[in-house]
Amino acid sequence: MNWNTDPEITADESNLKDEELTHVEEVSAHNKQEKEDKPIQNKELNELLICQGAKCTCDKAADPSPKPLHILSHNKYIINDNGENKLVATTLDNKLFNLNFGQCKVPDPGKPVPCTARLQWKDYDEKIELPNGAYALTNRSSAICTAKGGNIKIVEHGQQADINQQVLENANPGSWAADGPLITEELIHTEQEAKNEDEDGATVKSISALSYGTEQPLNSPVTFRANFTGKPTDAEKQAVNWVIYDENGAPMQLRSDAGETLTLTFKKTGTYLIEAYGKTAGDKKVTKAYIIKENQIETVTTTDGRTKVRIQQPVEFRLKSLFPGLAVPGDMNTIRWEVNKISGKGSPTLLISNGNLTRVICNEECNYIVSALFNGVPKQSELIKAVKNAIISVSASTASTRIKEKITFSVKDQFKILPAPPYEIAAVKWVCKDDKGNCVAAFNSKSGEIIDHHFEEPGEYTVQAYLAQPTLKVAVKVVVAQPEVVLAQWEYPEGGKKTKTGWEEANHAYVKFRAAEGLVVNLEYGYLDDTGKAVPIHIINGFKIPSSQVLNADGYDFIPHAEKYRKHLKAGTAFYFKVHAADQKYEILNGNIPQPLQKLQLVTREEIVSIEFLLDGKPVIQATYGSEMKCRIRTRNLSAKTVNVKIYRKESRLGLDHLRKDTLLHDKKYTLNQHGIVEFDFTLSKSWEKSYSEKLHHFYAEIAEMEFLGISNTLVAFKNDVPANGGKAMVGIVRQEGHQSGDCPRCNAAITTAELKKIFEDADDHTLKLVAETYNKYMAELGMNTCWVKAHFFAQIRVESSTKLHVKTGENMNYSADTLINGNLNKKTGKRDNPPFSYFAKHHEDAYKYGRTKDHAANEQMIANLAYADKNRSVENRVGNTQEGDGWKFRGKGLIQLTGRENYAKANTYILKYEKIDILKDPDIVAKDIRIAVLTSMAFFKWRGLIAKSNGFADNKLVSKGVGHEVGNSYAQKQNAFDNYTSKTFKTSECDWKEIEIKIIGNRAPWMEVALNEAKAMKGCYEGEEPMYSKAKSYLEYCSNFYKPTNGEKGPWCAAFMNWCISKTKNAKNKPYSHSNSAGSLAPINNNKYKKISEPIYGSLVVYKASNGSGKGHTGFLFGKTKDGRFILLGGNQGDTIRFSSYGKSFTYDGITKVLEGFYIPADYEPKEADKLKDRDIYESAAKINEKFSIKDKNKTKSNKTT
Repeated sequence: MNWNTDPEITADESNLKDEELTHVEEVSAHNKQEKEDKPIQNKELNELLICQGAKCTCDKAADPSPKPLHILSHNKYIINDNGENKLVATTLDNKLFNLNFGQCKVPDPGKPVPCTARLQWKDYDEKIELPNGAYALTNRSSAICTAKGGNIKIVEHGQQADINQQVLENANPGSWAADGPLITEELIHTEQEAKNEDEDGATVKSISALSYGTEQPLNSPVTFRANFTGKPTDAEKQAVNWVIYDENGAPMQLRSDAGETLTLTFKKTGTYLIEAYGKTAGDKKVTKAYIIKENQIETVTTTDGRTKVRIQQPVEFRLKSLFPGLAVPGDMNTIRWEVNKISGKGSPTLLISNGNLTRVICNEECNYIVSALFNGVPKQSELIKAVKNAIISVSASTASTRIKEKITFSVKDQFKILPAPPYEIAAVKWVCKDDKGNCVAAFNSKSGEIIDHHFEEPGEYTVQAYLAQPTLKVAVKVVVAQPEVVLAQWEYPEGGKKTKTGWEEANHAYVKFRAAEGLVVNLEYGYLDDTGKAVPIHIINGFKIPSSQVLNADGYDFIPHAEKYRKHLKAGTAFYFKVHAADQKYEILNGNIPQPLQKLQLVTREEIVSIEFLLDGKPVIQATYGSEMKCRIRTRNLSAKTVNVKIYRKESRLGLDHLRKDTLLHDKKYTLNQHGIVEFDFTLSKSWEKSYSEKLHHFYAEIAEMEFLGISNTLVAFKNDVPANGGKAMVGIVRQEGHQSGDCPRCNAAITTAELKKIFEDADDHTLKLVAETYNKYMAELGMNTCWVKAHFFAQIRVESSTKLHVKTGENMNYSADTLINGNLNKKTGKRDNPPFSYFAKHHEDAYKYGRTKDHAANEQMIANLAYADKNRSVENRVGNTQEGDGWKFRGKGLIQLTGRENYAKANTYILKYEKIDILKDPDIVAKDIRIAVLTSMAFFKWRGLIAKSNGFADNKLVSKGVGHEVGNSYAQKQNAFDNYTSKTFKTSECDWKEIEIKIIGNRAPWMEVALNEAKAMKGCYEGEEPMYSKAKSYLEYCSNFYKPTNGEKGPWCAAFMNWCISKTKNAKNKPYSHSNSAGSLAPINNNKYKKISEPIYGSLVVYKASNGSGKGHTGFLFGKTKDGRFILLGGNQGDTIRFSSYGKSFTYDGITKVLEGFYIPADYEPKEADKLKDRDIYESAAKINEKFSIKDKNKTKSNKTT
């Protein structure tokens, strides 16, 4: 300590006054009353040290009562005051933190302000010098507040024993005894010293410890860092102040201008609050609590923390402490080690029994736990799994590639145990098979974790990597293909199919490829001459196919220039495009054929093509007032260079037209651009909204140039209080269904092109091949793998898409006004069919306006939008079209006419899942891609519940009704297709499919669906066989039971199966329903994770309890009852498998009688009406249910074990 401890003369008699020499006595620390009765003492000897507990007053304080003085300048110099350690006050205890008087009367006594105390002490003992220029305060000391001029007096010194300054002056710090009056025990050692100055510092944002976190070690330096807002200077960082508080918030230490970091050594465990500030203290955001703990052992762990280790290699274990790297109390060499095997073939061997570490080696695969006894306290490791290393997955550099191109396969970092040593990496072997199961010989010589290959033949290949034995679980599939054009059509530059062009019009070639990513192609534009020969006009080189595999030909549109080609080309000329690979080693299938199938026809006459309103670049027929839109007019071959555009508001009263003339709102002349297009801004002025009382306001644009007339679709403007969807919300009902097939060999057989050719005689082989491949790919996944479903499905398609198997590009909406109102005239019967849409039968004015008449063509888009809009349809016939343009966008397309946003959305669930394509964003792809058309039709068949209406039924009518309304005699045509074509092709009369009479779960107890799926998958497989052994083991391990399921005493798994099934469900909070991770059958009893119910319901846990008090029992899910009232339980460990068994109110096994204890369900599950047992839950016997699920006869198994 840097303070003077030499003996000094405390009283020079030659300088003392007379009264100072009389009756000088020592002060008694034990008799305070005696001291008070004595005459006045010598002042130097009577000065008492000020310590923690002292109180002061200030004459400028609004509250004159004494306030406590907090000793924060150090944490070391202490007096023993009657057995209580108290810090000595110094001249550095001079800040607001030390002494806060609350409110100050300066400058206006009538308006007190917060205290800003800055103290300057005087009359302190100059002979007691502490570090950093600090001096001890005595009862003679006082202070001046340099901030406001207040006079501070010490009115209570804080002592009980009256220790004076002479004792401290004469003390020898090295000889202070623990029971003496003075000690220097530090509670907190701070490396930074206390300072007298206090400059403004940087703004502190947060505090962090440089190591360990919120828990910090005892008796070890801990450094805290202040994190700042902005970028403060070094001087501002240095001016940061630090305060240490106890857990109650009382300050213990203050370090002014200590800097960016503070290093402390805590000498006592407990919770401390650390604060850092630059200017103003007390900000909770920069005060953080830290817990000081003594270092101790936490657990046993491997040196790298891994729980999966290699067999036949020693594994080192150590004790892991709370603060790694710091000493732990006790002798580490006294540790005693043990290893306990839990399961597996192998045996773990302990190589070192005592000392600070041990090693364990296993001869074969097994699970074990390592334990250590240290300082009398046992610790153990997590479950350690000793395994043979193996590969867990293999990856390919691309999912599809072209022949003769390099593809890379890798298992890097894909081993069970990492890192894999060089000898394991070198031991990796590879095998590859094509889709017929033939091996690719080149892979036999490949080894290592990364390999390359060049496939010579197209096809689908499965590549496997392995160390010991290949498995399909560790495989990757790649498609090797020849580059191919799969989609092609002419489009407008901004999108949308196009079939006609005039002179100077821009036409975009849309081309989609397969297996062409990264390939460079050349694009050829041309026309077909009178003989059908392709004549090239223009070739553009160097297009690189992007990852989307859609040709990016933006900026290279085909434009037929009249000046150049008028003499050579005539109206009706068909334009095509082709693509060629720049590298001649690649041949692009379909690339050298003039595309697309529907060529672009040249139109030479003058005409107005379309008038549209656009919002955000997309055509709309609905908008709200205030919408800033565009109006776009397309013309073709107009000789005039300008057009006059008029926009009207359609006038009506009470919904009826023609009561007065339409109002002209816009009349302006516009110049056509070089492509014959005009676009101009158009705003639906809010002022128009209030001037018209009708709820829906209709606008249209008109052009009249010479003999040409063009009228736009009607734009419907909604008033502010009328939502675009009518304020209605669609509610969907999801139904669950299932199917079961017998042993028919044809049900799961892939359909062939030859079979389809019998049904679709006029279809081309390529289309049949794609249809067959798509159906085969998804039939099992969608439950359409029965002869009956195949026959009904393709009977519908034969009528819907004809014998040509033509994918409909879109429902034909070219209706005459007469047909829209009265229905189509049947020429054979002379009678009319019902009108196609109820809307036009009621709204004749719109039928004449948009339907085909002798004066104008049909407005097909408007007919679709009005006919299919939900607001214009009855509730039962709505199809989810609530947005503008939905009717046209989601009109009928595909093999079975998929219609309406709701149906597209349902199909989209499957398309996104299997093909990663969003048909809500691109509905036209249903008409462009035959594979998507097939999959959407299959999805439609599934969600419409048509599978259940197909299996076992020769009557086609129910399926036809599920597909759609009858048009003409379409139902009879579909029945004929089934009777004479599809049923014969798929031999339904020979199919032995049988319907299982198991009731559909619906929305009953959700864990039952999990349990049923497990039962159906296992089919009565015994627990000692695979896959039941691994399944039962996983149930037990979920409940932290690592014994074998075949261990009748310690491995019963009936309850583990129950809780595992519940863990796979989701409640309203998207979490599993409440359950316990327990393999004990009696766990639900008195457990708040379950609740007991008085009446049994479907799916409830039925608990039986042994009557002998052994604590054993049995449990299972209630599936139903037998006719004689016995409970049918679906349970695990029943006959060593998952099966249905029936029980009464008690049963006896192995001499132990188990009695029904009660019925339980998860605590957070609320039973519904559907959960109650109904007549349909009564079965003949459990054996019949097992038989229908193909679960093995229980007579060939053991009875359930006791748990």
